[in-house]
Amino acid sequence: MTDQIVITGIGIVSPLGSDVDTAVRATAERKTGLAETDRFGPERRLGAVQGFDVADYLNPKKARRMDPINCYTIAAGCQALANAELPSDLRRDCGLLVGTGFSGLNSVVEHQKKFLRDGIKTLSPAHFPTTVYNASAGLAAIELGVAGPNSTVTGVDVSGEYALLYASMMLRQGLAERILVVGADELSPALVEAFHDLGLAGDKDSYPFARRRSGFALGEGAAALLLETERAALERGAKILGTIEGIGLRSSAKDAFRHDSDGAVAAIDQALTRAGCELADMDWVSSPANGGKNLDRSDAEVWRQALGDSSARVSAIKAYTGEFAASGVLRLALGIACAQRGVVPAMNEGVDYDEGIASLLNYSTARERVSRFLHHGSGVGGSHVSVVVGCDCAA
Repeated sequence: MTDQIVITGIGIVSPLGSDVDTAVRATAERKTGLAETDRFGPERRLGAVQGFDVADYLNPKKARRMDPINCYTIAAGCQALANAELPSDLRRDCGLLVGTGFSGLNSVVEHQKKFLRDGIKTLSPAHFPTTVYNASAGLAAIELGVAGPNSTVTGVDVSGEYALLYASMMLRQGLAERILVVGADELSPALVEAFHDLGLAGDKDSYPFARRRSGFALGEGAAALLLETERAALERGAKILGTIEGIGLRSSAKDAFRHDSDGAVAAIDQALTRAGCELADMDWVSSPANGGKNLDRSDAEVWRQALGDSSARVSAIKAYTGEFAASGVLRLALGIACAQRGVVPAMNEGVDYDEGIASLLNYSTARERVSRFLHHGSGVGGSHVSVVVGCDCAA
């Protein structure tokens, strides 16, 4: 019998709060982490990290030499390891995979600007390491004391899901018994301006699946999941929070920003087949919808095709956190943590939704028991990742 992949630890640094309990409480109360701010240029509605004190995790002097994404990664990982009660002697062989879309983009931009303005001889060698994509994975490994396999995964909108997939494959191959998976991105002026210039970011009234949606609100943060083989978790007496029952992966690229519902349905079917279950067995569905016109349109079509007579209903967590490339890990972490407390992320009833999807949305947060949910991620270029998550626990 194949050893199951289980989740034993969760950490969250997000616009909904920077610990698991605060983020879950905000989700249960349908509080948004989005707010008007001018921290990253002209005032815009963004999902900036809230309630984060770097001194809880790092010496502030050391933190000043790091980009925010590095600090978020370390903090989320620290929370997950503590939540899993993983002893220090087992951390040495623990792996670390970080999924990120843009890493420390602000440092990259500033480094390049200085190079163009003043020349290569003026650049600081001490600053260069923060411009590479694997900086967060390397720094977090040092701070957390994990010395197993270490890598960084980038897949634009599904960077977090790709990191989870990669970690599951490594565990199946016996390269490690446990791997810390972190999905992390940070806001920066260049990133915010770029998405607005591309016409992908929306106005303050935009909301997933809403008739008046005009684009997504950008967000940031980090979430961490400690994945272990079931055997390793049981051997050390760990509490199992959830199980990765099945993963589906499909690509249906047609053009850069067109999303294809057929590819998404194929990924969902593959995940369900691997898990040996059906959509009817899901308590709810976590949608990647973010307020973008194209993604939400195709995602609505996916659920109209796939749900059929199933009683499962759809929630789009990005309505409260905003969109960032590696947010898939945050969505997964919130789904599992909410299940532990008998809560399901729900949509705001006071929004004018598209007629074709309104009846399929979940509007209730309360559940006596959450046994299983389906997580789906879709990225530009047609990348689709679906995950069936088991969380058979009492409220």
